[in-house]
Amino acid sequence: MSFIFSDTTPAATSRMENVEFLHSGTTSVLASAQYKRDTKVNTVSTTGSISVDAIETIEIATSGGSDITRTLPTAAGISGYIVTVKKVDSGAGAVIVHTFGSPAESMDGDVQYNLSNRYQYVRLLSDGSSWHVIGGN
Repeated sequence: MSFIFSDTTPAATSRMENVEFLHSGTTSVLASAQYKRDTKVNTVSTTGSISVDAIETIEIATSGGSDITRTLPTAAGISGYIVTVKKVDSGAGAVIVHTFGSPAESMDGDVQYNLSNRYQYVRLLSDGSSWHVIGGN
């Protein structure tokens, strides 16, 4: 098996790595993957609500006693983008993950995902028009 690595730069602040897996002695591609390098991690310790921008990929949230909202960026134009939101405190407030716009895009058919327990998280993938839940607890 051989590997071909090539870099593209979709945004000035992030770097992508392309990986293709080939049959030995042929040029047919068996699988192709793209992943981010130099991932920016944003740690938030506030009771306020924010919009997650298209550069952030991991959102650590502390809700305290009141609900807070994390609004996802629009899924349009960011196919393959993954965002993870995690609640890290035991406060009574929930971390509400909400989709962008009106009408809102969906996350597996829903427009809102509630994180109410400490260490609960959701991992979402954009397909370019909506969000898909690909992990969580």
